[in-house]
Amino acid sequence: LVWEWLDEDDCVHRMTNAFTVLSVRLFGDLDLDGDVDAADKARHPALTNACGWAMPAATNVLRPVRLRTDVGLSGGLYTLSLAGDAGAFRVWPDAAGTNAAPLLACGQTVTNGAGGVSFLAGGDTDLFVEAVSNGTAMLTYAYAGTGDAAGISCTASMMMTAVNIESVELVAAPMNGLVVKKGE
Repeated sequence: LVWEWLDEDDCVHRMTNAFTVLSVRLFGDLDLDGDVDAADKARHPALTNACGWAMPAATNVLRPVRLRTDVGLSGGLYTLSLAGDAGAFRVWPDAAGTNAAPLLACGQTVTNGAGGVSFLAGGDTDLFVEAVSNGTAMLTYAYAGTGDAAGISCTASMMMTAVNIESVELVAAPMNGLVVKKGE
């Protein structure tokens, strides 16, 4: 980035910005409304390390997670990892889940552009998380520079917790909210 301006004597000055923003980020659909928007992004700083993004476990329900890529370097590897309770979570490349296999399951790491895997599509890419059963997992998105960018890296991680929700039976509906009883 080069800044250019004229001073009061009409002399041209140029200054090169020696700093570049470098980051990768993850944003989940925290309010579970089917999209990743400003409301979700605003809630991210409040996520706890212990629980992170909490969601009901529900097979075949795919929730969006946005990968934000702000890397202006040429050369590098982008990886996505899912570590946690076996069988608790899966990550899919599309909302339909129509691929023969998920992009990731707990215990796996994939590299964009390697082995036929492609998960990035520009600065913002939406993938989809399926919470299959009770458990926790850490989703990690990372960049590691290669060639002229060797030694430069950044990482973003998001803890996720899935909880099976049992059926409930409405027992009263007072003015201040619902009272429920755990289902049999």
